[in-house]
Amino acid sequence: LLPWAALLVPRVLDGMAVLLEGVRQKLRRCGPAAIHVLLALLPFAALMCVGLLTPILKSRGMITFVPFLVAACTLGWLQVCTTPFRRVLLALILLWPLQQSLSFNSTRPEPNDHRSLVADLKEHLEAGDLIFIRKKDWVTTPSLYHLFEERRRLVAEDWARVAKTRRDARIWVLSYSDIPPPPEVVEAVKNRPLLLELTSRRCRATLHDALSGTGPKSH
Repeated sequence: LLPWAALLVPRVLDGMAVLLEGVRQKLRRCGPAAIHVLLALLPFAALMCVGLLTPILKSRGMITFVPFLVAACTLGWLQVCTTPFRRVLLALILLWPLQQSLSFNSTRPEPNDHRSLVADLKEHLEAGDLIFIRKKDWVTTPSLYHLFEERRRLVAEDWARVAKTRRDARIWVLSYSDIPPPPEVVEAVKNRPLLLELTSRRCRATLHDALSGTGPKSH
């Protein structure tokens, strides 16, 4: 099959050259708007292709391309809506997605209050305390920004081994309303007395003693 495939390579290259030339001619006719169209479509198309091999598409990541997509749509609308009637019609058509967007955002829960939780946590930190967190998780990332100065305390893996070897250390466990602590973390601290519980909006931190102390408290 390889010899036959080799014979097809020149034809494939010729076809691609013709296709690219057609695209180039169309982009030239588009003028300055061509760059907006390319920025709106090409990066997204590239991510879609890579996403077939590895799941890299994230809702937060797609916001990078939204401004270019909106700009391309706006240029298209300006070309189409050349009369008052068409402008009014377009405005009526856009009312539906606007209403859907407002409805969706009104029902979304308030964002996690990482700042307040970490601020309270820092007030109760002592020398030798450890902080157990989830590894590579979108939800925990904002907390890491506020914990940068305490990064040497963070433990993102091997929680059971660390809890066993550092029996003298108190352990903080961060959790969130939409993502609870990993089962391994729960298992690692289950025999440690609960000393303190800090809460903020949709965020929670529990302090587990160094296998000593009595009575849980809440803050």
